[in-house]
Amino acid sequence: MGDPGENPRFTKRISGVHMAIKKVLLLGGSGFVGTYIVNRLSQRGIEVTVPTRRRERTKALIIQPGVTMPEADIRCEKTLT
Repeated sequence: MGDPGENPRFTKRISGVHMAIKKVLLLGGSGFVGTYIVNRLSQRGIEVTVPTRRRERTKALIIQPGVTMPEADIRCEKTLT
């Protein structure tokens, strides 16, 4: 399939408008695959917020520039407000 940028399913083109992603909320960012994604986004200068139930388990991500890890359970509405 090639690069996702070449695939019309992944690209929305609006005439004359260029949008850059500056902030991302990533669920599952403290897992194996999520950690890789957080690192790549951080390297590109994108601010990443990763809600986590246990901040102490995510020390490697907390030190990344532009990464915020609020302690929250995404299944509990009270912690998300």
